Amino acid sequence: MAPEVLAESRFSPKSDVWSLGVTFYRMLCGENPWKFIKDQREWLRRVRQVPPMNCSVPLWVKTAIGKMLTFDDGLRPSVQDIEHFFID
Repeated sequence: MAPEVLAESRFSPKSDVWSLGVTFYRMLCGENPWKFIKDQREWLRRVRQVPPMNCSVPLWVKTAIGKMLTFDDGLRPSVQDIEHFFID
């Protein structure tokens, strides 16, 4: 769940971009981006930093997923932006 949804109960299409970034990360790396965090406050503190991708994927994919996992939804790419990452 996107941080803005947990922190403020506010949802936007960029929240879906976050969720898609988490899904891509899990599919490509075989693990959650932020492992073993059970406490919501701790999770909100840790997700301010994009997690390292310690799996073998091209740099452009790491960059795209990193942008999708940007904490500030105002800086996170839109759905249209991520289309350019993967389609162009």
